[in-house]
Amino acid sequence: MYYKNHGIEFSNIISDDMFDNLMETAKFCIMHGFDVKDDGSNIANIGKHINKETFEKGVESLYKSGLDILGHGEYKTPAQLGMGEILEKFDAVELIRDMASRISSISTDFHERIERDSRDASDAGSSVGNDIGEHTRQCFEFSRFDKSSSRVKFFFSTIADCELKPLAEKGKLVYKDGLVQYKVINKLNKYGLPQYVPMNIAYNMILNLCHDCENVQQLLDTLRNASMSNGLFYVAYTKLKALK
Repeated sequence: MYYKNHGIEFSNIISDDMFDNLMETAKFCIMHGFDVKDDGSNIANIGKHINKETFEKGVESLYKSGLDILGHGEYKTPAQLGMGEILEKFDAVELIRDMASRISSISTDFHERIERDSRDASDAGSSVGNDIGEHTRQCFEFSRFDKSSSRVKFFFSTIADCELKPLAEKGKLVYKDGLVQYKVINKLNKYGLPQYVPMNIAYNMILNLCHDCENVQQLLDTLRNASMSNGLFYVAYTKLKALK
């Protein structure tokens, strides 16, 4: 008996929950295969790249980083077999539409939203720069998340679920700029596959941590301190610092 979703039969996927989790990993692959810029400025162009080629490119990139999505050994897990099946059938319009829907919340036309943000800010007698840190702070203070710009949604939607392992050389911790250096290790979901932290969880955790920050530097400092023990905050800090 086959599992069916979107009218497509799958022999290695057994439930809606498994299908949903595997599609989230497929999104993880496509985002890696598309080579999104750090600030998300080319995210609006991803629509025409939601295809098997981008999917395969992401799978290859992740494999080189140590994440085996499809299983290259003799034994493949049920989830790896399921991922292979999704990739094989990814030419199906129904799967592409599903993926487009999953990505659509962060792929609103980027330039259109920048112009809209600038107009809104001008009407309010202020200005909004392109600095992601400043925009994130303003979003914390003044906006509902569901009305945030594509830049901010991109930031919170692309925090990989991970944990930290301190780097050491010859038995001593490695430091840089006063910070212990960590190796970021992707956490795997219950099916043994990587995916992003759900956007609302990432947003709420960072909001709760940084709600009283009054400027970008305070935001960075708060995340920096918290990053020493939390993978989500570490990724958020390094992403934000790179864009500051």
